[in-house]
Amino acid sequence: MGRKLLTYFDAPVLIGERTDLGELNSLIFGPDDTVKSLWHRDPYQVEFKLNSLNVTLDYLGSPALRADIPKMVSVKLQNPNPVSLKLKAKLMAPKGFKVRPAGEEMISIPPGGEVWLGYELMVKPSKLEISNRAMLNIELSDRPAAEAVPIVLVGASKWLIVGPFPDDGSSIENLLPPEEEFDIDGVWKGTDGRMVSWEEIWFEENQLDLEPIFNGRPGVILMRHYLYSPDDREARIGFPTNGNVRVRLNGREIIRANDPNHIPRPNYGGYPPYYVNTNLKAGWNLIEVKLARGDKPVEAHFILCDVGLVPGFADILESRFPWD
Repeated sequence: MGRKLLTYFDAPVLIGERTDLGELNSLIFGPDDTVKSLWHRDPYQVEFKLNSLNVTLDYLGSPALRADIPKMVSVKLQNPNPVSLKLKAKLMAPKGFKVRPAGEEMISIPPGGEVWLGYELMVKPSKLEISNRAMLNIELSDRPAAEAVPIVLVGASKWLIVGPFPDDGSSIENLLPPEEEFDIDGVWKGTDGRMVSWEEIWFEENQLDLEPIFNGRPGVILMRHYLYSPDDREARIGFPTNGNVRVRLNGREIIRANDPNHIPRPNYGGYPPYYVNTNLKAGWNLIEVKLARGDKPVEAHFILCDVGLVPGFADILESRFPWD
């Protein structure tokens, strides 16, 4: 590695039978401009250098998509040629999606110029997949072949949450009214007498932002999350949190932990008692979480991964409910 590094920088230093480090102190090792540019690059932008056009896709934040909620993306078309370009652009989305604008756009870009396009995508719950691929088709005038740019949106994680309810210190052990029988239309008396019901909540990452639900106060909430697995498989499930938590998988308790001083360290490796190796069945699996917040702001993460060397799952659906 040292020899490769010295060769890359054309350094006057020899390593081998006749090692010469005389000029080592005069060398300044550092990243080139390409590496430096990564420091300031937007992580949600992707660049494509096509045959006649440069395209920058901006996801405008997370590429996660929620059902029935519009997602905006922007596309920059830049003409690197010394002549003008005339083209047609149309965004083709998967079946079940609505796109605005839906039609074909006629665009002219002067030499060295650029044009920004904006699109809004929305999908109904039954059509939201794990990965959702749209294509921006670009047809250039007087050019033999059309160009295309993929726009990939991932399904966000969908949960049902009810609460908060008062916590008397034994709420994890005692049965709360919504636990007696699942009723998605049920209404119950929560903290301060406020009526609460099951609410559909979306999370774009493993981190679960639950403080707004607790309103910054102690209490206990119930959570339901549905996973669709294409087959029977072993999996690692984690729920690192500083709250008092109980997690069940398909009715069986798999995690029980309570340490208000715990600093969650979400990862695929896992650590007890916040992680467990278990088994998913083919079809729908139900995760039930009962979480109590103490005096400190609650932090929580949901982790689902393989137990082998390749930790991520790319085929587990977390964006729908069985009845969607």
